[in-house]
Amino acid sequence: MTVRKIIKALENDVVFDISSAVTDVTWNNANGTKDFDAPEGTWKAYWEKYSDIKWPQKCCRKGCDKPAHDGAHVYSFDFTGRKLFIAPLCKGCNHTSDEFELKLATRLVWANTQEAESYLNWLEKQGL
Repeated sequence: MTVRKIIKALENDVVFDISSAVTDVTWNNANGTKDFDAPEGTWKAYWEKYSDIKWPQKCCRKGCDKPAHDGAHVYSFDFTGRKLFIAPLCKGCNHTSDEFELKLATRLVWANTQEAESYLNWLEKQGL
């Protein structure tokens, strides 16, 4: 599947799996989203509800094997357009400002909330 087809699929899908076609995409944490209200009470619960799979034991950041603890808001504007996703990360990876790659087969869930949209608008105004 080409990146263009993947982006088109992302326009309507709530869940997206990292495949071998997109393992070299870099992601960023959406810093400052800690107080966003999760529709299911926690972002972990939200991710579990919409991912339809069990929460992973390990962090989904490539190269990290610490326990996945946080439902982290992540984005890759070059790849996904203006969408924030929830990814299972450890506490340390959830608070990094460095770009990173996600492990193969990581499942992302679209953080489709008003707060996420407001954050994206703010990022856009900052030129990010």
